[in-house]
Amino acid sequence: MKVLGSEPTAINAGLRSRSMVSAWWVTMYKKWMVLLIVTLPLGAAVAASGDNTLVDIGFTNLPGDRAIIKLTFTQPPSAPLAFTIDNPARVAFDLPGVATKLAKKNQNVGLGAVRSISAVEAKGRSRVVFNLTSLVAYDTKIEGNTLLVTFGSMVAATSVKPTNPVSQERSGESDAKSINSVDFRRGREGEGRLTVVLSDKNGVVDIKEEGDKIIATFPNTTLPQNLQQRLDVIDFATPVNYVNALAHQSNTVIEIETQGVFEHLAYQADAVFTLEIKPVKPEEVAKKEKEKFGYTGEKLSLNFQNIEVRAVLQLIADFTGLNLIASDTVTGNV
Repeated sequence: MKVLGSEPTAINAGLRSRSMVSAWWVTMYKKWMVLLIVTLPLGAAVAASGDNTLVDIGFTNLPGDRAIIKLTFTQPPSAPLAFTIDNPARVAFDLPGVATKLAKKNQNVGLGAVRSISAVEAKGRSRVVFNLTSLVAYDTKIEGNTLLVTFGSMVAATSVKPTNPVSQERSGESDAKSINSVDFRRGREGEGRLTVVLSDKNGVVDIKEEGDKIIATFPNTTLPQNLQQRLDVIDFATPVNYVNALAHQSNTVIEIETQGVFEHLAYQADAVFTLEIKPVKPEEVAKKEKEKFGYTGEKLSLNFQNIEVRAVLQLIADFTGLNLIASDTVTGNV
């Protein structure tokens, strides 16, 4: 009787236990569904805010000796930070937050004024450099995931003249920019670092070398009187001796007087322009001179004594896989 009497209780307890388990699973299922619904938009937002990537560079020619360069990204790009160098003629684009995934880092173009293009990635940004035969006007346009850069012709760049000088001067005055500060410091590797803060992040600069000077010109940019000075930076022990900040007509000109062998790098981030002048060691100079010699290929070592010159030439031809023809006047032994 006790056993029979206990069976309904056990059965009811089992049913209640199963009901509780089922209720727990239903509750957890609802919570996971809510969490999944909330997480999906957040995950999509995180993916959408990821870094952009430059995946392709294409180019084609246009009528009038013009060239159009097409930069393709994985996401719509932002307007690039641009600056120009006068000698050698270059236009550089800085792309913050953009990685590069290109089949070729350097590409020969040979269209219009564009000779070649190079792209590098460093410190969370990419830089695209357009090497030109001469500085020409260019225009940029963003279409979806592409940035189109159109370079004008070299003829147009040398022949265009202002049709109304008065109106052009007035418009230039209204668009005038200024220099906020000029600073010089020594870097960790002994390089001199010139930093110029502009009033407008869209300001441009032309850089050229003249003898032992590097001259940076900021077109249509005023220099306040208190910044027009000559800085003696010899004690910094860098390749730079003096920095002259001058106002020339409507432009600002900064002359950097240097010494020794050096290399310089210019870049711009927002409204801050930086010019680094780095010393080059003698062994680095010798290495670069050796690289200019241009020897490439496998090395060939020959150990011989009293062998005909024609036989040596034949060995070299066999090794390189080239056809070598020697005239009958080639005789003698080595």
